[in-house]
Amino acid sequence: MRVALSYLEQALANTTEPRKEVKEAVISAYLAICSYFPDKYEAGIEKAQSVLADSPLDCVALLCLMRLDVTDYDWIPICKALQQACKQPNAPLEQIGIYPELLLLTAQNEAAWQHLKRFEYRFLSEDDGNRLHWFDLAIRCLAPLERLSELADRIIALDDCAKYQRIKVAYWLECHEDDKALSIAQVLAQDPATRLDCANLVNIFYQKRMWLE
Repeated sequence: MRVALSYLEQALANTTEPRKEVKEAVISAYLAICSYFPDKYEAGIEKAQSVLADSPLDCVALLCLMRLDVTDYDWIPICKALQQACKQPNAPLEQIGIYPELLLLTAQNEAAWQHLKRFEYRFLSEDDGNRLHWFDLAIRCLAPLERLSELADRIIALDDCAKYQRIKVAYWLECHEDDKALSIAQVLAQDPATRLDCANLVNIFYQKRMWLE
């Protein structure tokens, strides 16, 4: 990845490239990689802010700043721009999905939850990745508000495939129903027994200080 970053930095330094789409692709790739290297955080933040100054709806730049947990940025114009964009007919799901992320970053959990409910049909009618993303966002919205019970029926209705069982684990942990979460996590660690499932089980034991059990 360091090699790719080096090539991207060379491409960014090339001021003779006339094609706008190439420049935009290079910047997007650069921002995506910068968030993985602490020594590039500052450069990535500076470049992302520069992009947003001209294109406030650039999702790659937005994700870069959010991944780096930049809270000392004036997010108000971006929030307003995304809010208006989401009101447009057939708004891109990418924008619909990133708006609640931004609301959560700026501690607007209630607004994020209302947005998720409004566009629930879009997330749940798309592929499973978007469905999982909706539940992840919903849990993060409601947990600080102590209103996870509003999700209970939806969580219970999920089928028993591994990807939804993982959502149930996250939900029950946030509800402080540790035994329910642990019982599901133990099953997942046996089947499908992926590295993720085994790591999640270890993490639960560690977080809940269950080693002696």
